[in-house]
Amino acid sequence: MFTTERFFANIVAGWFLIVMISLLMVGSGPSGMVYPATAVVVAMTSWSVHCAYRTQHFITYAGHQLLFNLAFAPLFASLLILAIAYKVSKLSPSTSLFLASLPVGLVVLLYLAIYTLGSAGKNSSLRFEGKRVESVERPLQTKGWHGGFAAVIGGMCYPILKDHNADLRGLIYLLIAMSAFLVFYHRYNILAYKQLKILEKRKKFRYTFMDIESINERRAKSLIGRFFIPSSHR
Repeated sequence: MFTTERFFANIVAGWFLIVMISLLMVGSGPSGMVYPATAVVVAMTSWSVHCAYRTQHFITYAGHQLLFNLAFAPLFASLLILAIAYKVSKLSPSTSLFLASLPVGLVVLLYLAIYTLGSAGKNSSLRFEGKRVESVERPLQTKGWHGGFAAVIGGMCYPILKDHNADLRGLIYLLIAMSAFLVFYHRYNILAYKQLKILEKRKKFRYTFMDIESINERRAKSLIGRFFIPSSHR
């Protein structure tokens, strides 16, 4: 999951997921949703640009990818719950938002349980060499269908807004189950992320990418990347 073969594509995918969900929630929830959604879009855009073009720290990229892989299922579940609760069932904004937060809350609790109680041990997916680190796991084959899945679910949200008879409760249950499964599926990546944070705190330095020269070369070839070259070594 932390591999860098598709460095920019992976970052854009994570950015697109959060931005799309935020915009859909503006249309599905109370009018006040525009303010937190705007803040999330700005924060995610800033983080993604920093991750793609500025940072030399592997952990920044790892955190970005961990969010993408763990968040897409619970966020879509939250979106559907919000749309049904607020648009269809006509529940109050506070009740609708509370119900919509439950899938994300479940994932957070499972993540904290694994992060707190687990240890990477011999199952670590990271390989260290001096102050450099890389993921030695095989690239996940889920990235390709993440985009298609997002498009399909995003399209299925439209009937909720247009047809109040649309019943997607089964899909919500599926997404919640998938959310829990993905936390378990990525448990070793969660523990590898924990291992990296502990090592950086203990050794008091930040690990960089094993292939940082290749990444910086790709950045230099990008029009956006050239803008950040003077500060790329922060």
